[in-house]
Amino acid sequence: MNPDADGLRQVLKALPDAVLFYSARTASCFEAMVGKNLAILADATAVALSGKVAASLKGPWRRIAQSATPDEAGMLKALETLNLSRKRA
Repeated sequence: MNPDADGLRQVLKALPDAVLFYSARTASCFEAMVGKNLAILADATAVALSGKVAASLKGPWRRIAQSATPDEAGMLKALETLNLSRKRA
């Protein structure tokens, strides 16, 4: 399945400021699902559990942040330290 950009916006309701990825497989599957419409996430930040997860992300993310520790606490800390104050449409 490769939904169009309008369909993705409807599913997401509002585009996310950040997306958390706990595995390289999840990151790859997410990007494959979004497919050719990945550009709609260009203003979002990807937060990766590890360097391996970060390396699996293809883009065009605004930025890719990596957790300092490979656990939930590290992911939430990385998310907390980001400046996610982009304007909503």
